[in-house]
Amino acid sequence: MVLVMLVAFGCRTEPSAPADSSSFPTRHTYNVPPKTLLEKVKGVITSAPINLPIETEQEGRMVTGWQSQTGARVSVGVAGRTWQERTRYTITIAPAWDDPNNKSTIEVAEETQQRPHEKYEWGSLEPVRRPERAAEMAQRIDSELARSGKP
Repeated sequence: MVLVMLVAFGCRTEPSAPADSSSFPTRHTYNVPPKTLLEKVKGVITSAPINLPIETEQEGRMVTGWQSQTGARVSVGVAGRTWQERTRYTITIAPAWDDPNNKSTIEVAEETQQRPHEKYEWGSLEPVRRPERAAEMAQRIDSELARSGKP
């Protein structure tokens, strides 16, 4: 009887997103040619404070390495576990339509995988959507570009 009551009171609490990043757009246009912006963004991504490796790069599209994240908290009664999550980013840089030689558009998308613990393989469960992480990464890239005087 007690076990049935505990299962009935189980809950899942999703990780909270930073308040200021979730409304930040994931697509921006800069007054910089696409190849120049690609090199600048690559430098920002691979150095501190972001410091993520670039796993693949092809035709203006970069896919970063995985970044560990805090996942959802799943609990039953007083016992609970925080799931493991990891996120990687696809950053696409393309010429802007209004001035393709002098302007570029950057777009950030995320891919997040979850698992309850190390005994599960990554990707063995349904992927989760964390668009606030893409918005946060876009904001970090924009801030680093502005801080370094680029673009």
